[in-house]
Formats: sequence, structure tokens, C-alpha cells
Amino acid sequence: MASVLTDSRGFATTGSQTQTLEPRKSRKRSSSLLGAEIPGDTSAPAISTSRSPAARQASKSRRRKLSKQRQDGQMIPGPENFFLWYKEMSYRHTWVNPLIAMLVIIGCYLPNPTRSNWAHDFIFVAYPLEEKGPNGEQLYSKGLGDGKFLFFYTLFFTFTREFIMQRILYPLSQKLLPKSTRRNKATIARFLEQAYTAIYFAVFGPLGLYVMSQTPGLWFFNTTPYWSTHPNIIHTGIFKAYYLLQWSYWLQQAIVLVLMLEKPRKDFKELVIHHIVTVALITLSWRFHFTYIGLSVFITHDVSDFFLA
Repeated sequence: MASVLTDSRGFATTGSQTQTLEPRKSRKRSSSLLGAEIPGDTSAPAISTSRSPAARQASKSRRRKLSKQRQDGQMIPGPENFFLWYKEMSYRHTWVNPLIAMLVIIGCYLPNPTRSNWAHDFIFVAYPLEEKGPNGEQLYSKGLGDGKFLFFYTLFFTFTREFIMQRILYPLSQKLLPKSTRRNKATIARFLEQAYTAIYFAVFGPLGLYVMSQTPGLWFFNTTPYWSTHPNIIHTGIFKAYYLLQWSYWLQQAIVLVLMLEKPRKDFKELVIHHIVTVALITLSWRFHFTYIGLSVFITHDVSDFFLA
């Protein structure tokens, strides 16, 4: 058997024959998904992570004017410049405006904390019934006044989303993310959005299971009450509050998406359509009293999406 030798030029020789060895192909390193768009992700961006170039440029202009005032010795803005200061402050702290709106409603309720107060139905579920549930719990019906509850808690989710992302999650991102990505705005934005979404699902997934366990005949995903109890008009307080809170959460995300002026991701249109359809399904399930089915859909969505967030 002829021996195979390799000379200094990288050729293999077998007797009088010479063959060229093919160079070893290097394996291409797979790219990281950190900060990239996640396929199938349905979380909407926050106000603070979806600012357009025009809005950022306007903010720079306001900061220059305010800085000039301080250099001129005017530490406190006068009445004519107060709006400029407030606009820049609320731009940088996007949770302030919804907080002020909520405090106004709460402030109107506290002097007379009864159902006769017009602000009551903004904070608490409306339409209580005289009849009680099998365990003595308060039961509630539905009505157009539930829109007040939706309005207030749409503000609430706007506030909590912006506040948690800016005051809690952003400082965490500066400690948890690799140093090479801490100044990457896209990566930080994705971290904030996904972390907040995970927090929401971590709360409302178990809460939905608890509501299901407290609903007679519905545990564990028993489908018979879907049809045998239809229409689902009367609910316990926790069931109604849970459903309206979910509605408020998705409504808040849909509003932010629809009002945005730029496209932060490639599937922006698909994401907008997804949220509009989601809000439409929730609305129709409430209007036509298929809320038992809606509860099961909420739970399966929230529990599974927690692991995808």
C-alpha cells in the first residue's frame, strides 16, 4: 500500500501522483437574537420606546431653549415658558400625564366615596345586582357605563407600562445586559418591552386560572358551560373586573400602535391588524355574552405567551 505524504505547500503525494487538499470550510457563526425581532412576538412598543425622529429633534430644540434660560439666570420658567418646560418633562417622563389624569378622577371620588359619585364607576365595576351568587358573592350585570372602567384602566396600563419600563426595567437593563449592548437603543427597547410583557402575563395568567376556578362548572377548561349557560350576562365582581382589565390592556396597546407615526419593526402592519382584531374579538365576546369562552382564550394566551415573552 502506497504511503500518503504531505509536502510544505499543502499537497498530498501518493507515489508520482499529486492532489490538492481542499481547505477546511469555516462554520458561519449564528447571529444572536438579542435585540432582534422575535418571530410571532405580539407585544406592542411603549410610548417611550417608539419616538419618531421628528419628536426627538423637537425635544432637542426644547432642551436648548431651556438650557439658554438657565444660563441667563432664569432657574424657574416663567408663565410663558411653563408649557415648554412641561412638554419636555412629559416627553422624558411619559408616565406623568396618565398619572395626573388618574389622580384627577381619584381626587373627585375621595370626598364622596359612594356609588352615587360620578367617579365611582371609573374605579370600580358598575351595575351591581340585588341577587347574590351561590356563595353569597356580589353579582354584576353589564351596560354602557362599563366604558368608564375601560377608560380609567386604559390610563392605568399606560401609566404602569411607562413607569415600570423607565423607573424599574431600564436601570435593570444597565446591569443585566452585556456592556456591549447597553447603549444600543434597539436592544434596550426590546428588553424593556419583553420584560414588561412577561410581568403582565406572569400576573394575569395565574389570575385567570383563579377566576376560572371560582366560576361554577368552568374548571378545568370544561367546555359544557360555554353553551349551557349562554348568554353570560351576569358575573361575579372578580370575573367582570378581570375581563375588563384584559380589555383595557389590549385597548391601550392598540391605541399606542395606531397613533404611532413611524414603523419600528418590519411587521408593523401585521402587528396593528393583530391588535385591532384582538380588541374586536374581546368587544364582540363581551357584547354577545361569550365571556366564558373569552376567559379560556385569555388564559391559554397569557400562560403560553409568558414563556415566549
